[in-house]
Amino acid sequence: MEFKANNDNMFSIPCVVVDNLLQMASGDHIKVLLYILRRSGRDFAENEISDETGVSQEEVDKAIDFWRRAKVLTSNSTDNNNIPPVKQITEETAVPENPPEQKKKRYKQGYLSGADIAEIKTSDTEMSELFEVVENSLGLLNSTQANLIIYMHNDLGLKKEVIIILIEYCKAMGKTNTKYIEKIAYSWFENNINTLEFAQEEVERLMANNDYTAQVKRITVVERISKDDEAIIEQWSEWNISLDLVEKAYDMTTGQIHKLSFQYMNKIISSWYEKGIKDLEEANKEDKTHKKKNNRKRRVHNDDDFDVDMYKIFINDFEVI
Repeated sequence: MEFKANNDNMFSIPCVVVDNLLQMASGDHIKVLLYILRRSGRDFAENEISDETGVSQEEVDKAIDFWRRAKVLTSNSTDNNNIPPVKQITEETAVPENPPEQKKKRYKQGYLSGADIAEIKTSDTEMSELFEVVENSLGLLNSTQANLIIYMHNDLGLKKEVIIILIEYCKAMGKTNTKYIEKIAYSWFENNINTLEFAQEEVERLMANNDYTAQVKRITVVERISKDDEAIIEQWSEWNISLDLVEKAYDMTTGQIHKLSFQYMNKIISSWYEKGIKDLEEANKEDKTHKKKNNRKRRVHNDDDFDVDMYKIFINDFEVI
């Protein structure tokens, strides 16, 4: 779909407004900005803006504050120059020298205003580049998403290239909600995954685990599993347990307790792992040996011809001799 203006009498709007700030600005913000830009270079009272746009005086003040902080508007008047400057968040200001307790605080949605975000995006070169790459991947970010990107970089201290790899992984998984992204980011922070090499290795590991889990779901014929069961399956993946062994453990479990239980399967697989059993052939040998031992025990305890009283007499006579 294509549109074009049908009037030659126009005025300009800064590109950053459309490229970066539309989702952060409210409708009142846009109204006030359009009115001011149309009258650029002319003096007018702020109550005039309210009268002409239908925006309350309080909202006019908020809108002007927003566009000033975003560095879209400047003013030569001294009437409204008492707006406190935005404290720009940088690595130096966001990460104290040695307070691990504060650094590990979890993400809180929306703790920076739209004006604060706009300030960071336009004044910090690295953050500007980071936002550009992320928005090319995910589309224009809303306030919550933008806050999360800043949190990962400034609070968790993750490097730009690491954040980009993290975002691409989440996109590949089809999980780009802020909760999932923050979960992965916090895990990387706790495990010191903060170089390009470590990030790529971690993504490969996660992808392998995800594929392994999908195969286990296919074998066990389930669609959803609990977090505890996910942890069990991830451990099997770390142990390099073959899918043949997983399938055998599943068959043994359903054959013995007549239902699926990852905890029961884990007992079988853990036993194999401790004994160094790595393939189906070795597992089958172990299973046959185990069954033979059980059969011997059954014969001793269940033999109808076995006379317990005679056995005791025999033992007593043997002890006398």
